[in-house]
Amino acid sequence: MRIREGYREVRLQGFVGFAQEPWSYPVSLEELSAEVGAASGKVLKMRRNRAVKIRSGLHVKEEFLQGKDLLLLLKAALGRGRLKRQWRSSLRAWERQIPCPQPLAFLEGRRWGLPRRAVLVTPYMEDFLTLTRFLRLKPEGELWYSRQGEDFLRDLAWQVRSMHERGMVHGDLKGSNILVREEERGWVFLFTDLKGSRFPKRIARKVNRGEREDILRLLASLRPFFPASARRHFLDQYLARAGWTEGARACWLSRFRFRSVLMGEVGNGKE
Repeated sequence: MRIREGYREVRLQGFVGFAQEPWSYPVSLEELSAEVGAASGKVLKMRRNRAVKIRSGLHVKEEFLQGKDLLLLLKAALGRGRLKRQWRSSLRAWERQIPCPQPLAFLEGRRWGLPRRAVLVTPYMEDFLTLTRFLRLKPEGELWYSRQGEDFLRDLAWQVRSMHERGMVHGDLKGSNILVREEERGWVFLFTDLKGSRFPKRIARKVNRGEREDILRLLASLRPFFPASARRHFLDQYLARAGWTEGARACWLSRFRFRSVLMGEVGNGKE
């Protein structure tokens, strides 16, 4: 994999990979790789991750490949492991100015030429909550039955459309994969878990299959928190951002597949 601008190739004890240049965090990559290599077992890993977050503001995601089936090992050896795909997608999203946690480092430990552990390092987004948790903390109906609710869904719809216009289809867009922070002027949204993201060569004015699946999954995630009228408002704002006329939006909203999701007849966003 080619080295992107602003990153450098690193070789540490037991790990090789790429990291942001310059590195400006209190924990050096050498210390981080030593802690990762020393931690074994779920409890130790959780304790170490929490310590790293508090001390340095970094979030560490790990993928253990030892003991996995042969197909997963082969995919990882060919550069198609879960975290490596997420690293590549995050780099492309960051280059296109799509809001997501900045990829800081990707480290891979190998033995006999086969990957045995992968590590992805991003900033720890301390002030953010997942969209699902953010909505659960709100009293029922507080957001929608106010002007603030309309603004919230409008901003979310515009951010999703902006992501699509910049050339990325998320692939697993749901409440747990969107981070949100409330500010005085509105809300800030970040997209996470980009391992299944795709980057089509061209984003048309029409809503293509990948974009449609993103919307359907997100609508299904919003269903427990917003009535059908609110979800319809979200979809209408998305189409308006895409440049659709009012008549075209009304026609598209009436299609049976979206109607089933808006009315809550489908739980997973699929027909």
